[in-house]
Amino acid sequence: MADEVLKHDLNSKGVSAGVSNDASTDIIQFRIDSTTKGLKSDAVLPSAIVDGRKTVTTPGTAVALVAVATGCRRLVVTALITNTDYVVVGASTVVAAEATRRGTPLVAGQSLELEISDVSLIFIDAVVAGEGVSFIYLS
Repeated sequence: MADEVLKHDLNSKGVSAGVSNDASTDIIQFRIDSTTKGLKSDAVLPSAIVDGRKTVTTPGTAVALVAVATGCRRLVVTALITNTDYVVVGASTVVAAEATRRGTPLVAGQSLELEISDVSLIFIDAVVAGEGVSFIYLS
């Protein structure tokens, strides 16, 4: 096996690496789990990137990103740049209203990355009608 050194930059958010001593194989990607700080790997790379956009018509009503079960490996949700207040990401119980807020609030342009197996499990709510998110997922 090749002598490989992975340097850790204390200013970086995460470190990715991959090593293979067989030129005929794909390099396996490694990631650090932000919660457990453990090493994670994907032996199978994603085969598709899908994007979408979702807005909230009625604040206080959770809106699913997609209507049906949709398998994925990773999801990135980004609050629309034009938003004027919080959009909150969470489960079907998500609430954007400050007094009873549930979920993760995002300001305009802010992103949240999730490792999840089904996009339909993720919902949004917004403080202001017509505001929302754009998203991509890898499947």
